Amino acid sequence: MDGSLFSSPNFFMRGETSNLELFEEWMRKLWINCFLILPTLIYFGFGSSISAKSTKAGEISAIDYRQGLDYNSAHFLQLYGPTLRKYSLKYGFDWRLVLAVMKMESRFHPKASSRRGAEGLMQIMPVTQSQIADELGFDEGDFQVPHTNIRGGIYYLGKIYRSFEGKGITEENRLKLTLAAYNAGIGRITDARAMAKYMSDDPNEWESVKSSLSLLSRKYSSLHEHVWEAGRPTSGYYSQWQQTTGYVERIMAYYTEYCKTIPKDV
Repeated sequence: MDGSLFSSPNFFMRGETSNLELFEEWMRKLWINCFLILPTLIYFGFGSSISAKSTKAGEISAIDYRQGLDYNSAHFLQLYGPTLRKYSLKYGFDWRLVLAVMKMESRFHPKASSRRGAEGLMQIMPVTQSQIADELGFDEGDFQVPHTNIRGGIYYLGKIYRSFEGKGITEENRLKLTLAAYNAGIGRITDARAMAKYMSDDPNEWESVKSSLSLLSRKYSSLHEHVWEAGRPTSGYYSQWQQTTGYVERIMAYYTEYCKTIPKDV
């Protein structure tokens, strides 16, 4: 800061105009110096926290770069990776498959919700939340917590998976049937398997069940009379079969891509 103003004898002159002009000049220089010094003060006062945040963002970018992950997948793994791995292992899944399910279901948005009421990262329906809450000892409100939503969704996925136990079903077909049931409901897939069996197809083969899903719509009601005593599928007519088949195929594509880019033991 310039001290010449104070040392100048003119500064102490009694002439009001001269004193005023010198004072204004001094204040102007003071403000200029303040603006020059302020960034330095901010850096030393808050630089460490800013650097920490920048480092964290850099780590996410590094994961993205090294492993070929999109930002949302990498960021999700930083926040919830341990929970995902823990409960995937507990309930018997490759955590990368569950990661693919969440990418499809919620795009990794913890507060995602659907028009039908599905909530959270795993998009769990209210009636399913009640069921899981009773079985695991949760309060239904706990599903708003991402870690609980992840656990509950993987638990329910495992429950569906176990319902397809039996001889003659491969692991790949079992996974695809599980995903289809997670989307459409177990009842719908059971109906499609019954239809596949009636059509002399293998109810344990996803491709057979996939074809039979399209036969559950109302326009095939005359066919239904030969399959079900009530004359219609047990879970009712189903016209959204394309949504379900597309759901399964896209998740499996995500899963394949994750398997290529991320080792299972990372």
